[in-house]
Amino acid sequence: MLKQVINRLVSSVLVLISVLFTGLTLTAKEYTDVWLLPTVPGTPSKIVPVVKGDEKGLDIWLRYDDNEANYLLVGLEDAETLCVFFEPPVTCSILAMEFCAVCYYPTSHTTVKKFIALTDTSLTTDCWNEYHAGDSIPGPSPILQFVAGPVPSKPIDTVWTWDTLWVDPDNIPDVGTHPFVAGWIKVPGDSSPNPRITPNIEPPWHALMYRHEPANGGPPGWYSSWHQFWIRALVRIYEPQRLIRSVDKLPWSYTTGPRRVTAEIEDPIGVPEDVWGIASATLVYNVNGGDWQTIPMVCVDTIETWGDNIIYGIWAADIPGVEVGDSVSYYVVAEDLSGLSDTWRTIYWYKIIEGTPGNILFYNDDFYGPPFTPDFVGMVYENVDCWDYNVRGAPDSSVIAFYTPGKGSGAPVILWNSWGGETFAEAVGAGVIQNFLDAGGNLFMSGQDFLYGLARTYDTVTWEAGTFPNEYLKFYKTVDDAVAGTTCVTIHGVPGDTISGPFIDDDVLYVWPYVWMDACFTWIGEIIETDAIPIFFFDGDRICGTRYDTTYKYVFLYWPFAYIVEVEPDTWMFDTWAVKTLLRRVLQWFGLPVGVEPPIVGQNLDIPSIFMSSININYDVTHKLPMDIELYDVVGRKLAHLHTEVEGRGTYNWDVSQLPMGVYFIRVDLENYHSTHKLIKIR
Repeated sequence: MLKQVINRLVSSVLVLISVLFTGLTLTAKEYTDVWLLPTVPGTPSKIVPVVKGDEKGLDIWLRYDDNEANYLLVGLEDAETLCVFFEPPVTCSILAMEFCAVCYYPTSHTTVKKFIALTDTSLTTDCWNEYHAGDSIPGPSPILQFVAGPVPSKPIDTVWTWDTLWVDPDNIPDVGTHPFVAGWIKVPGDSSPNPRITPNIEPPWHALMYRHEPANGGPPGWYSSWHQFWIRALVRIYEPQRLIRSVDKLPWSYTTGPRRVTAEIEDPIGVPEDVWGIASATLVYNVNGGDWQTIPMVCVDTIETWGDNIIYGIWAADIPGVEVGDSVSYYVVAEDLSGLSDTWRTIYWYKIIEGTPGNILFYNDDFYGPPFTPDFVGMVYENVDCWDYNVRGAPDSSVIAFYTPGKGSGAPVILWNSWGGETFAEAVGAGVIQNFLDAGGNLFMSGQDFLYGLARTYDTVTWEAGTFPNEYLKFYKTVDDAVAGTTCVTIHGVPGDTISGPFIDDDVLYVWPYVWMDACFTWIGEIIETDAIPIFFFDGDRICGTRYDTTYKYVFLYWPFAYIVEVEPDTWMFDTWAVKTLLRRVLQWFGLPVGVEPPIVGQNLDIPSIFMSSININYDVTHKLPMDIELYDVVGRKLAHLHTEVEGRGTYNWDVSQLPMGVYFIRVDLENYHSTHKLIKIR
């Protein structure tokens, strides 16, 4: 915690220096003055036009409009400071803030101190609890550095009173896109003045107050409110706002048909208002690096309009179908009614490929495979179509359908390895996982936080009827972070179980996720209530793995299968035998021809613990077997790997004369027998 606090303070100071000294003097750039409305930290503020100079001969004419809200916040005896967040969507300078308040109760304190301040970019709404019913733990101060005020306001009347804080025109801060807060400070112990509010806004709540005696019983500090204070900021923007907010990044696919691209497009600046809106959007694409082609996009979902103009909406166009092996690149261009054009900053691309008939699908978005782990799936089964999220994106419906019984020619088996399960949740949301299981598919799921994508929380979840975990996994209560630590967790199976039977007594599993990191992340999940068959447990009888067999089969592991390790006093290494045995038994249960496990080899390896120029491996096996040997140094780095075959009784001499003196570990795998030895080279 101390390290996090220090890093945040250093980061805040550096950002503050950068913001305050990056252009304190305004340049002669073209600009537009607009209002910013309060927002959630991390979300750009909504822009509202202001009325420019008119017959009054003013630079800006402030409109103290009443709109429709007529609510105020009372019960503020313990309140001191209140504020709201602003996040500039483009480079800007802060000119002013304005607020609305009233003295609802008689008071001698009719003025407040108004202010504008920079805030920490790392803050989110999760930093604060609601002062009525939230946890009684205050959050950090949102005020990093004042850029205007605090200075007294004009007297607040017993009717709605508007006031404005103007920034010193000789020292206007050019804040870029750095977030800031604006608010006012009242005298504690007095219930007035009272802020004008929009009540009961939807969470996340992002209006903040410093309260000395919050209703939730917590200590004095900063808490959030479920009401929105009437405060807005006047800024001067120098760069045209980007029109395109997002563009679909299409994954690789098996489909050769047309593919739809959608873009979220908004014209946030309506100055002048008669040219406020999107004029057009265009999809630009090519195939295999050929000539660029254009397709007009149409608005398929109008979100906001100004008169007859679309100022915010979802636009779409279809890229024509291509052949297997073709690559498609694309981007989007938009233009508003004033002639401003915006080109999406990234050229996306995808490739059309095809699955292999008879192969299973292995999807992965975890730290799996070299350089993180061995490719255990490839060791056990050859007929695999591997799908790496970092290269191909999430598999779409055409990919899942290829392995769905009755729809495609792939084998009806999908292995889904994921940390976080967000892509799995997307597939569930599209209904393709349900279709796969309803058709009789076999699904292997593995990963810590696997249900987070569906639950959107790491805490305990009760799965209601109609949810995927309830209906298909038969999970009724789970928790993602049942274990949250940095050491390995001991997991044991069920004697005689077709999958977890071997992992009992002396052959329990040691699961240590991401052990190669400096700080490991062991966040094992627990299935608390289920009608599925429990097959793996930790801490005695706490369930962390299940299987289910009806019209479909699944195996669910609430931990990453590839991170089963052997733990020694001074080091660790992957337990290749255990991972391979687990995968082999899962695939066999799914009906794949993985083959029968070879007979268990007895304790018939002898390796002298002290060696000089060569390591002597004495073996005695009942039949010809492949032998894999891995050598590690004392900190767990793999130094060498050797593959050979042995039969009968004999000695294998491994020349390692080039090694310096020291302590080493050797790992020997003979199919389903594994052995680890600590060795010392003396010269």
